Amino acid sequence: MASNSAIRDVTSTLLSLLGSEMSTPNLEVTATSPKSISLDTDHLINIFLYQVTENPFAKNQPPLVRGATGTTRGPLSLNLYYLITPYVTDTVSTLDEHLILGDALRVLYDHAVVGGTMLQGDLAGTGTQITLGLCRMNLEEQTRIWNALQIPYRLSVSYEAKVVFIDSETDWDVRRVTTMETRYGTY
Repeated sequence: MASNSAIRDVTSTLLSLLGSEMSTPNLEVTATSPKSISLDTDHLINIFLYQVTENPFAKNQPPLVRGATGTTRGPLSLNLYYLITPYVTDTVSTLDEHLILGDALRVLYDHAVVGGTMLQGDLAGTGTQITLGLCRMNLEEQTRIWNALQIPYRLSVSYEAKVVFIDSETDWDVRRVTTMETRYGTY
């Protein structure tokens, strides 16, 4: 069962994962729009949710049975797309940004399937598993994202988190078949 807080909880899980597993000292991990980043620390990595799409493979879930007479629609299944961007205060050298990005990629690669005790919020303690994967984006696609934000392009990668479920609250009262009648004859 996944509540409507699932998107927030996946983002919180990624923040916690990067914050606890990255080896970069004095690293701040944030989840804000790149347009509103202010460098209050020497090293920062930002996770920005820039797109949400419906997962086409998990879309047609069968209705779920609830109680003796109720059913509900299958859950909404989503893929979440994050832009991961490193920042450093030293604008002369971008090598530290490369180091931070490499460290983040290592952590996300090592934890390609996130579940169990690593999940945050309402997802914690559920059997949910989130699969993380690096998205293949060319420079033009990345530039479109940065242009939409109306800020200059920065070194960044895109990651996909899937499948995130949000349960439906639409219930139907359905009576089960309790008797069957067989009729023979010509029609």
